[in-house]
Amino acid sequence: MQKEHVIHGAWALAATGAFVLGGLGKGDPSDSAAGSSQAGRAADGGAGAGAASVLGAGSDRAGAPVAAGADGPGSATANGGAVALSDSQIAAISADAFSDPNPLRRSLAFTKLLEGITPENAQTMLQAMRDGQPSGDQWRLFLYAWGGVDGAGAMAYAAENLEGDRLQRFQDSTLTGWASKDPTAAMAFVDSIPDADGGAEQRARLMNSLIGGLADYDIGLATDYTFQLAEAGNREAGRYLYTIASEQIRKEGLDGGIAWAENLPDGDLKGSALDTVAGRFVNSDPEAASAWAAQFADASWGARVIEEVGDEWAERDPKASVAWLETLPQGAGRNEGTYSAFREWAQRDAMAASQHLVDMPDSAAKDHAVRGLSRTIAARDPQSAIAWAETIQSDAMRTETLTRAGQEWFRRDSAAAAEWLSTSGLSAEAQEQVVNPPQRDRRRG
Repeated sequence: MQKEHVIHGAWALAATGAFVLGGLGKGDPSDSAAGSSQAGRAADGGAGAGAASVLGAGSDRAGAPVAAGADGPGSATANGGAVALSDSQIAAISADAFSDPNPLRRSLAFTKLLEGITPENAQTMLQAMRDGQPSGDQWRLFLYAWGGVDGAGAMAYAAENLEGDRLQRFQDSTLTGWASKDPTAAMAFVDSIPDADGGAEQRARLMNSLIGGLADYDIGLATDYTFQLAEAGNREAGRYLYTIASEQIRKEGLDGGIAWAENLPDGDLKGSALDTVAGRFVNSDPEAASAWAAQFADASWGARVIEEVGDEWAERDPKASVAWLETLPQGAGRNEGTYSAFREWAQRDAMAASQHLVDMPDSAAKDHAVRGLSRTIAARDPQSAIAWAETIQSDAMRTETLTRAGQEWFRRDSAAAAEWLSTSGLSAEAQEQVVNPPQRDRRRG
């Protein structure tokens, strides 16, 4: 199931596409899209995971975030201790990194190049990168490394030399590296962006890059910062928890991710974190994941966990998923999970899903199951979808499901759909929606 917790990975793939479409041969770092913390980990190895201090636990970096500049400008290199590379060394290593016919030697040389970056030689290395015409991933690694040794300097260079989308893409990649080494300064940079002249939008766009870098540095710090954003009214905080949860799982494994998410304060943010964990868990062991997820069935913020497990399990074994959902107490989690599970089941075997529905007693969960079945089969068999939709007990849900099925029928056979519509019992508003269907909606919901 494509949900928010895959955004971080899709973002990295989109960035690669941006390089290809944007003219890779020009070798311009500003053609880089948002730098994911995945790229940063390849260059830096990432930080060890730590429990969020909202849980009362300590930091994995043995204390508070470093002061601005502690890992920044100066003689520090990307690996924290290697000798800085001279201009002649950069030229020689770059030749190997971009021209050696052996891909392993190219990779090793490129790693050596990034390990030797300093505030003083970064722009020399930038020119070598341009001359070498590296891949999109290499640009992101370079900008991550530059941000790590001199985030302020890299941002100043970008502000002076780039503008528009090129500036934004450069900042996205660099900020993640900066936050992974000097979180205090990186946070201050983002916080200092004024609201005027599109600054509020810029700050919002940079936030996911910042969170990714903070999670590389310290899970606890990233978690605390995200909770602070939520308290300040940031509506994207839940999405940031997906990024942090994915990083915690990478660092500490699934068990570490579960422990971290379970110990967050109850509420919607905890639901976002658990949702990400549930997606990983159910794909590895659906039976164990379902037993674990059942504890959240009664919590309002736990509904998304039940829905995630039900949906993902249904992609593999819809009958088993539905059987599990039917053991849960009535509530939002069971309802949403049942809807998603029947959507998956109907895609695989609409007849089997229909036969199961015949024997289900009337309930809110059955209404959601019928809605899921109807939504799935409407495009290929709108009349059957309508017949099923008419059995829904909830007036609002029945109207919504009939309207969607009617729109599919109208697209296929407007005359037949219009004849049905006259006796459908739908309101004038709903009938208007049927005869004026929107562009085909490929979203699930």
